[in-house]
Amino acid sequence: MFIRYGCRHIQIQSESEQSTELNLPLPVLGKQHVEKVPLQSSRYRKEGPFHLWEDGNLLFGFTRAQLTTTDSKVSQELYQELFKITKGTFLYRAWNYLPQLNSGEGDSECYKQFCEGRSSAFHKVFGENEFTYMPAGTCVGIGGNEVVVCFLAGSQSPDHHENPNQVPAYRYPRQYGPKSPSFARATSVHLNNRHCRFISGTAAVLGHESQGGSDLQRQLEITCDNLELVAKQTLNGQGERKDTGSKGNGKVYLRRSTDFEEARSYLEKRFPEIADSIIYLRSDICRKELLVEIELSFIDS
Repeated sequence: MFIRYGCRHIQIQSESEQSTELNLPLPVLGKQHVEKVPLQSSRYRKEGPFHLWEDGNLLFGFTRAQLTTTDSKVSQELYQELFKITKGTFLYRAWNYLPQLNSGEGDSECYKQFCEGRSSAFHKVFGENEFTYMPAGTCVGIGGNEVVVCFLAGSQSPDHHENPNQVPAYRYPRQYGPKSPSFARATSVHLNNRHCRFISGTAAVLGHESQGGSDLQRQLEITCDNLELVAKQTLNGQGERKDTGSKGNGKVYLRRSTDFEEARSYLEKRFPEIADSIIYLRSDICRKELLVEIELSFIDS
């Protein structure tokens, strides 16, 4: 199962269940443009609005929906369907791609409306325990007029992690919208005798406030500090030991395509061990003042 970026349209291409590709129209800025979903030989099925692939340990799902003037209703309905499909399993990771992410003012901003609907779905299904079910997540912009939601789930109980230097996203104060974003800073889980670590889309935020102003270098520095701190939390007491069998990859979302070379140069020095596997994409970020967002994942042998 692969995700290919830089395509003209949202599309599923499949010659067989083993060679399925999901095409997404996020402009690619570097050489890397294909991401492998960590499934073994998978089986495909369709349930409700979701396309699903499963291999006995993991379930990957994808859906799309037209963006409407009632954005919160769209995200609420999609997530309620997602929770029906994943009932009896655990969410490990969610990716949300939202057109016109920063359009609208105040509480009417598209991203805030999306967060309101997603939060309502979590609360309706999980009630007061909703925070314990929130996985690692990303929400960035995409072209066109369709919302895309992808997720990874499984039967093994995960651990969710926070960043001690950041307020949990689901505890953000009211100034960021009527409902806070529904995700954990990271999720880790043991699958097939491997420690899988999924680190959420991360930006230059300390506490709950954006940092760095319009200085890309400073935003990159703070973002990477956050990533490293969260990554330590996911080691679950294993300390800072680096396993030579660990495989890492990441995606970098840049608001401005002109920032690509500076970002690539910085990240090659900061994360040389995964530099060749990072995908760079042009995308809007959840807050208008933020220039970059980065997500990482690791599979430790």
